[in-house]
Amino acid sequence: MNEPNRNGYKKTKLGWIPEEWEVNNLSDITIKIGSGITPKGGSKVYSNQGHPFIRSQNVGWGILFLDDIAHISEKIHQEMISTALKKNDVLLNITGASIGRSSIVTDEIEDGNVNQHVCIIRPNHTKVNYKYLNSFLISRNGQKQIESFQAGGNRQGLNFQQIRHFKIPTPPLHEQKKIAEILSTWDRAIETLEQLIAQKEEFKRGLMQQLLTGKTRFPGFEGEWEEVKIGDIFQFMRSIAASRDELTDQDNDNQILNLHYGDLHVKYSSQTMLDVSNDATIPALASDFQTATKIDEAQDGDIVIVDASEDYEGVGECLELTNIGDKIITAGLHTFLLRDKHNAMVDGFRGLVFQQPSVKKQLKRIVTGSNVYGLSKTNLAKVTVMLPPKSDQRKIVATLQSAEKEIRELREMEEIYKVQKKGLMQQLLTGKTRVNTGVP
Repeated sequence: MNEPNRNGYKKTKLGWIPEEWEVNNLSDITIKIGSGITPKGGSKVYSNQGHPFIRSQNVGWGILFLDDIAHISEKIHQEMISTALKKNDVLLNITGASIGRSSIVTDEIEDGNVNQHVCIIRPNHTKVNYKYLNSFLISRNGQKQIESFQAGGNRQGLNFQQIRHFKIPTPPLHEQKKIAEILSTWDRAIETLEQLIAQKEEFKRGLMQQLLTGKTRFPGFEGEWEEVKIGDIFQFMRSIAASRDELTDQDNDNQILNLHYGDLHVKYSSQTMLDVSNDATIPALASDFQTATKIDEAQDGDIVIVDASEDYEGVGECLELTNIGDKIITAGLHTFLLRDKHNAMVDGFRGLVFQQPSVKKQLKRIVTGSNVYGLSKTNLAKVTVMLPPKSDQRKIVATLQSAEKEIRELREMEEIYKVQKKGLMQQLLTGKTRVNTGVP
């Protein structure tokens, strides 16, 4: 690769690009730009087999999510045959919060269909490489164009006329293929890491199942497990129910951090402990929030547990707080703050008691509600947990923390690869860095 100077470059609407590159409207380098429809009957016509039916939730940033893919019958497929997918089509989300996500049609969904929220872009393979096109759409410059069409009142979706006028920097085909090949190397590395992380997480879930039920007794485990109630070992402290609008970043005059239940659902869903001092993303109460005169500040070892959720699984999600240091942190909206009454548990084990399968079963039985499931302090206090001796608790914590450390290191490596790929895309897809294709 050679770093460019202005010699050999030309100024275009997309900025400086190599002289031999062109700038094309997307319609100039494609055979088809169109979309499908949602079948009559909506989700009632979906099944677990038949022709794949792609919705916006299946289209990610360069990847397809096929775990929850819907299918439609042959009859419905024939009614939508004009929008049937071909391998190597590019799919672009054109409505809602997922606007701009795009991915490539693979063998698994070839001859499938899409709904009206997903645009089918069929490249002219004599003019543009499908992998190169997909990479450009999700690149910084591609997303800028998509955002520019969303200015003003049309924030809810892209129309086909706008999509046809996307400006695409178009190198010679052999250079496109080389660029796509280089970026695919990073994609494969990221995909391999994602698969390894999934395997490690599955192993950790199985290990947790064994350790927290007492089914696996490692050498050195000793003593009998005791059945106790949550109310006997935990004290309920006060939470501060601040809405998301009443929270801000940590750089304000208040500096009282507040754990919103939504963050436990999403940001910390795979964690059992939260290192407070080293997490700069925990929101704080807004400066003008009217805080009560006396609040219950969380301490190391306290548990923040979700008491309300839109699904059963979300109720009972929790974090054990550690390394609070000189920070002030409180439990937030739809959470309880629990404190170990009698120092009955070692650090790291308090959050794990809520991961016991028997505890999860009890929580499912006692939550109430229709649209939102809720958990009362009275009912939670009656839930029973199995408490091993502290010596066994330490061994369980050490084993699981070792597994979590391995997963965390893999995620950090994955993030490094993603950052590297973004930087590489910005260089390669603008021509700032050229590739050696071997073609004179």
